[in-house]
Amino acid sequence: MKSISAALAALLITGTGCVQIEREGVYFPEGQNLHNYESLATFVLLDSLAKDYVTQAGPTVENRLEDGRLQVVAAIRNRTNNPVIIQANCVFKTYDGIEIGDATPFQDVLLDPNATKSLRFTSYSEEAAGYTVRIRRQR
Repeated sequence: MKSISAALAALLITGTGCVQIEREGVYFPEGQNLHNYESLATFVLLDSLAKDYVTQAGPTVENRLEDGRLQVVAAIRNRTNNPVIIQANCVFKTYDGIEIGDATPFQDVLLDPNATKSLRFTSYSEEAAGYTVRIRRQR
């Protein structure tokens, strides 16, 4: 009996046989806790290079306009001693964090060395209640 178990283990370890064991039960979605920052945060950096040279320079300011649309102002800062061009946009959401299809196009932003710049985004719809400002390197 031990020799059969050892042979089966050796077969599985060497990879000569492909055995997939199915189990019953509930499964968590892949990457659930690793890649859902965008659904939880109001400010995210979309790539590692942006993380190296840009940071948020204070809290994001929200304002409801007279016509009911949501306006967001985010301050970003260049952390380097060189000018940097990044791209920024804003995705507007419901109170529950569900995207409403109201996202601004990405815009190029030139940041002087060690400078801070405020970016203003306005929703197209008064349905917007939440948002995520997204920053990435220029493409």
